Amino acid sequence: LRPPAASRPDSWLRVLHLNPATYFASVLSEAHAVVLCGGTMQPFEDLRQQLFTNLPPGRLRTAAYGHIVPPERVAPVIFSRGPRGSPLSF
Repeated sequence: LRPPAASRPDSWLRVLHLNPATYFASVLSEAHAVVLCGGTMQPFEDLRQQLFTNLPPGRLRTAAYGHIVPPERVAPVIFSRGPRGSPLSF
């Protein structure tokens, strides 16, 4: 039994399905072609097994490129506080 809403005004529950195939299946079923691009999608075999399980053999083409940003242009920075000064908690 759930308590009345008035007794739990600050309570909430959010459910996220973490399997990307759940959301991606409709894209694959409706699209003629899909270009999936992004950084750090390695190992790709795991992603392929999750997203393209029903794709016929030979229908998936992949291309991988090395790091295109020169090392002198990469500046790792650590932020411990947000823009308003509140601490970031991950």
